[in-house]
Amino acid sequence: MKVRSRFHQHHHLEAATNNQSIAMRSCQIVMGPAGTGKNLDWLQDLLLEYSDDDYFIFDCPGQIELYSHLPVMKHLCTALQEWGFSICGIDSLFISDPAKFISGILCSLSAMVQLELPHVNVLTKCDLVDEHELEKYLDPSSGYLLETLSNATTDKWQPLSRAVCNINDYSMVAFVPMNIQDEESIEMVLHHIDHAINFGEDIEPKVSQIHPSIVAETMGAM
Repeated sequence: MKVRSRFHQHHHLEAATNNQSIAMRSCQIVMGPAGTGKNLDWLQDLLLEYSDDDYFIFDCPGQIELYSHLPVMKHLCTALQEWGFSICGIDSLFISDPAKFISGILCSLSAMVQLELPHVNVLTKCDLVDEHELEKYLDPSSGYLLETLSNATTDKWQPLSRAVCNINDYSMVAFVPMNIQDEESIEMVLHHIDHAINFGEDIEPKVSQIHPSIVAETMGAM
């Protein structure tokens, strides 16, 4: 797991120990996400070194069970909230067919329910997908998904496919496309994250950025 501020500073959680100390303490500590949960005091001290305006990105492991039903990541998120951090979960996926897309929707929905956080679902690697094909998944219809699944499965699974596709009709999960080659695409993802955590709303506006007539009117009212 990696902690990164908005601009340039970053820390690796494994920096807390070197190879020798890991070998010596292998029976005393647990590494990985579970190890982070058992060393929250160290993580808190690290994060509190920065100012209130810093913006952190946690590059988390990809095992879906850590987010869908195991308590490891939920405990970490709860600790961050108790320390005064605004948290936003980001689930990065890729698509190649309706079956994987439906699977991604279910995984994202499960993580959203388990973590109880503002959530942004990002479709990554969009530079590798045909634009016309991508549009089918950004605003998909259940009819299209069901028809495609029906062509790939037997009649036995039709009721299940129909029930699963209906989840998409409730719009509980939405996706933001990200093309690493397109700066505007990356800015859009960042905008969604900022909006989800209300980043910057507590920053006082600079008087120099306010129109003089508004300043004069405000001073007169006082």
